[in-house]
Amino acid sequence: MNIKDIAKLANTSISTVSRSLNDSDLVAASTKKRILEIAKGVDFEFNASARGLVTRNTGTIGIILPDEYDKFSTNLYHSTLHNDLRKSLERADKDLIVAFCHNRFSGKSNIHKLVTRKKVDGLIIIQPDLDKNTLAFLEEQQIPFVLTHYPPKSLNVNYDVIYTDQEHGGFIVGEHLVHAGYKKIVCISSDTQFKEEFRWREKGVRRALTLHQMDLSTDSILLAGGSFASGYKAVQKNSSRIKQADAVFAFNDLLALGAMRAMQEMGIRIPDDIALVGYDDTPLAEFANPLLTSVHQPREELALLTCEHLFELIDKVTPDAKSKTRKKKIIGIQPRLIVRESCPV
Repeated sequence: MNIKDIAKLANTSISTVSRSLNDSDLVAASTKKRILEIAKGVDFEFNASARGLVTRNTGTIGIILPDEYDKFSTNLYHSTLHNDLRKSLERADKDLIVAFCHNRFSGKSNIHKLVTRKKVDGLIIIQPDLDKNTLAFLEEQQIPFVLTHYPPKSLNVNYDVIYTDQEHGGFIVGEHLVHAGYKKIVCISSDTQFKEEFRWREKGVRRALTLHQMDLSTDSILLAGGSFASGYKAVQKNSSRIKQADAVFAFNDLLALGAMRAMQEMGIRIPDDIALVGYDDTPLAEFANPLLTSVHQPREELALLTCEHLFELIDKVTPDAKSKTRKKKIIGIQPRLIVRESCPV
């Protein structure tokens, strides 16, 4: 049983059946109800390919992951965000195609491939920004897309972004450390590809300390990679600086866990001698000893809002959409601090 068969049974056109199955307002309520009852009676499942032929919709959303997703330091958080996006899409009965920004062998854009082959109705892009060529291509193709998680480099970007407020995440850590009585704070940051979000976290903790007439000196920022091993090495190489501190704020959980291991080997007790805070609130935080205090990124809310906004954009796509202008949405979601044993109140 296909869409043509339903049209014959309903004695109407294929386009009317298609619009009814897509709950279009262009079809009278009585007609829509009759067609839906016929479809339900014959156990019709609206095939994505058939829908694409008539409505130009596939029912499929593309998720574009960072090229560095195969690195554990990137994958650890992004895999949980991907799972939450998947839940939101499947709850809305959408299929999904997961791809990386570029083909690792040819270097070609997977975004271009998915769009030109008409595989998706819209894209969720987990990237800090878009290059000019990709942005121009997406606008020309009139494909709805939303960038998610990463803060935009500017609030004047010409595309939709729903992001986690990384500066606020750093700020709440600074406030927590100050109110808990810590005064000698060392931060472990990262110089990886996505260092922009670490810069925002640093800016946030600096702002909190400044409000309390405290300062974060240059030698209080230790640069590392983004991995467990780099956090471990950062502490080892700067052992004298660490021993002068009473709190360490590592800008992701892997850095924090590596730092924890190194400090414990140095005989430093956490939190008795030095308190420790991580960032991302990955599942590993609850397996650390002591349990790791960490900033929880609001990935559940982020996924839900991202998907809902993308669906809205898809619904608004019309043949003359190119001639219309609208204000792009830039929405920041605030993270929260999960207090555990490594840095209690």
